Amino acid sequence: MSSCQSKLRILGSFSVVMALMVMVAAVGLSRMAENNRRMEMIVDQYNVKTGYLVTMYNAARERSIRLLRMVSMDDPFDRDEEYLRFNELAADFAVARIALSQVKQDPEEVYFYITQRELTEQSVPLMEQVVQLLVDDNIKAATDFLLHHAIPAQDKV
Repeated sequence: MSSCQSKLRILGSFSVVMALMVMVAAVGLSRMAENNRRMEMIVDQYNVKTGYLVTMYNAARERSIRLLRMVSMDDPFDRDEEYLRFNELAADFAVARIALSQVKQDPEEVYFYITQRELTEQSVPLMEQVVQLLVDDNIKAATDFLLHHAIPAQDKV
């Protein structure tokens, strides 16, 4: 075997090894890019869910605050204005809840969603009862009912 043939074999072997290294690097990079894409998708879903939950939480808390303001107001027109905002917050809560229901959820999140619905169904009539007591101009009863029944139920929501 001549030295020229040896050089060609070494060069060929080196070329094959380099080609294999390039292929391994390309496959590794494509896998990393795919994993990165999947991770971004998971984070985006998590952020969307978190956004809906924060909206729901803020609306629920703000509704309790609006009721507290309503029971402390003497002017019925101011109360009416607060009542309008109280209802707007209910709509905000409902919109976020519906949007959350349309996002893929794992079994734990489904359980949370169902439990939250049940708690909401319990607290809404209590809040409406506070409003009715205010309409009836029974401020003392509305305040007591709000503090002892409606707000504790809303806290669970």
